[in-house]
Amino acid sequence: MTTPSSLDFANQDLRNRSFKGKSLNGANFSGANIRGCDFSNALLREANFVQVRAGQPLNRLMLLGTVALLLAGLAIHAFSLMIFGVLGRTAAESAWSYAIALHASLGLAGAGAAVLTLEGLKPIVKRLSMTTSGSATGALLGFFYVGSLTDQDPQIATIAAAIASLSVALLTFRVQHQAFVMAIATVGSVAGYGFAFLASAIASAFLSAHHILMGLIWCALSLSYVVITLSTLIGSLKAARRSFRTSFRNADLTNAKFTGSQLRNVDFSGAIGTPFC
Repeated sequence: MTTPSSLDFANQDLRNRSFKGKSLNGANFSGANIRGCDFSNALLREANFVQVRAGQPLNRLMLLGTVALLLAGLAIHAFSLMIFGVLGRTAAESAWSYAIALHASLGLAGAGAAVLTLEGLKPIVKRLSMTTSGSATGALLGFFYVGSLTDQDPQIATIAAAIASLSVALLTFRVQHQAFVMAIATVGSVAGYGFAFLASAIASAFLSAHHILMGLIWCALSLSYVVITLSTLIGSLKAARRSFRTSFRNADLTNAKFTGSQLRNVDFSGAIGTPFC
């Protein structure tokens, strides 16, 4: 039986294409390069994957790691300077509102990133955590870097923070690639560590003033965010592994053929049917 042209992908370069949730029963992918393709939740009964090249392109993984390190470096630079800038501030100072905003943004970004990297989340929960973490870190980075370019003008920096926050929030609704998830989680983990540092400083101040209960509460909060940071970093590494590998998560592969295929670093978790390799 001849394969319809709309389902004939034989010998094509399909790297990083998304076929998520599509009906591809009987499709012919023989000899194709499907590295980085997303076939999750797709219908692939009787599909032909003979001699395909699947897995994770090394150059894409290296690019992803470079971008993640760059984002982490930018976040560390911005957050550390902002954190040291608010240490010792009191409610009587005009900059107190910015200190409160910094605490809240770092805390939300860190917590949102931690939730984001958990597995088995419902889509709405994942989207909400991405939006929370991404918009919070976007606001902080926009405020700091635009403020630095405008001689610390608070009004322009605040407008930039709002624009950056809204822009990242909108992106979280349009971009669902694992690489974007990793970027949000990476910057969020830096924010979480920043909040842990701030919380430890507040705990130290309370304990020094013999406010034992408040000191212990902030100590516990600081330790919690250290754990959150570590779990987020681990989750980010897992997201990196998933970013460009071929995924057949929850796909229907009943009687699909994979004879002679390169299937290293391919995700078959939850897939229906056992491929004939």
